Amino acid sequence: MYGSETWTIKKADGTRLGAFETWVWRRLVKVKWTDKKTNAEVLNLVKEKKSLLPEIKKRKRRWIGHILRPENILRTVLEGRMKGKRPKGRKN
Repeated sequence: MYGSETWTIKKADGTRLGAFETWVWRRLVKVKWTDKKTNAEVLNLVKEKKSLLPEIKKRKRRWIGHILRPENILRTVLEGRMKGKRPKGRKN
């Protein structure tokens, strides 16, 4: 979860994270894939609910609130308030 505040999570990534979380719970409870247990049954066994994606979203909200507090360069970049013009042409 370290650094998850800055991840860009697309729909496919969210699906993979959800599948990974379920895989981890199955491994902890030692449920084999041949046991034919549904994901809901596995989550009931461990008395948990899926919490990886909501936790990442909560951390993102907390991080953006932390970044937007002081007046600094990162806040300026995030809000898109850059002064001046870019020079014409390619950099050397």
